[in-house]
Amino acid sequence: MNDVSRNSSIVTVVRGTIEWYLQQQRQRQRQDGQIVRSEYAYQDKLDEAEQMCIRALAGYEKALGPGHTSTLDIVNNIGIFYAVQGKLGEAEQMFARARNRGIGY
Repeated sequence: MNDVSRNSSIVTVVRGTIEWYLQQQRQRQRQDGQIVRSEYAYQDKLDEAEQMCIRALAGYEKALGPGHTSTLDIVNNIGIFYAVQGKLGEAEQMFARARNRGIGY
């Protein structure tokens, strides 16, 4: 194995490791936020849960941008939250936003 292919292999392993770590971090953050929002929703505090979701979305948009996959996950989750409550107009807006990858928002 020459130096170029060995270095390429090392870079591939490092990239994979970094991506795995970042994926784990994102999943933990999503789970933490989802647990808190779910607790509020189960306690019949839907208004508070909705506001928490909107604040979380604003934070994700500011930190990661409107088209980042984690931001779009939150947008989609808010759409589901609205759909479950029967707020179909709001749900469709969120789903359309997620489909359009945050463009125009």
